[in-house]
Amino acid sequence: MGPPNMATTPKPGSGSPKTPASRTPLNRVRSGRVNKDGSPSIPSTLVCPVQGCEQKFSGRNPRQSLWHHLKYYATRGLPDKKEFEAAHDEAHKQMKRDAEPKGTPIERNRISSAEYRKKNPEKAKTSARLSNFRARARKKGITDEKEIEEMVSKWEKEWQEKQAKEASEYFSGILLSAFE
Repeated sequence: MGPPNMATTPKPGSGSPKTPASRTPLNRVRSGRVNKDGSPSIPSTLVCPVQGCEQKFSGRNPRQSLWHHLKYYATRGLPDKKEFEAAHDEAHKQMKRDAEPKGTPIERNRISSAEYRKKNPEKAKTSARLSNFRARARKKGITDEKEIEEMVSKWEKEWQEKQAKEASEYFSGILLSAFE
């Protein structure tokens, strides 16, 4: 080997290091919004709501661009400057009113929970039942989360067995009455 300061020449066949597969265009991580099926979402386009203003907004956040346009409208030398500024100001105020949260946080939470229960009735029943089991465990004085989850799983198993037993009794009653 040569002196420590000297650069060594690469050995034949070693070649330069290959770029990892994650750097190729096909394997790159896509940024931006993604639909539930994994495909990239197509950015929407918004148009300024003011009559006579044909400004269009697209890209990553067209709503934010529209908001900024309405708030800081520049007339760019149009003859009816005052009317356009007033119209953009009014459209901005309307957009701001629409964006305000409706009701108190408790009311919004209640509405959100109701919508969830409407969309996912089975999950809602299960989650409410499990929450009730957790509350029952806390009322019994259990504070350790692991113990609470053990009690919840025990009670959930008992509940499911009870449901299965009731269902079988119900259906066996129907079958017996059919032959009477």
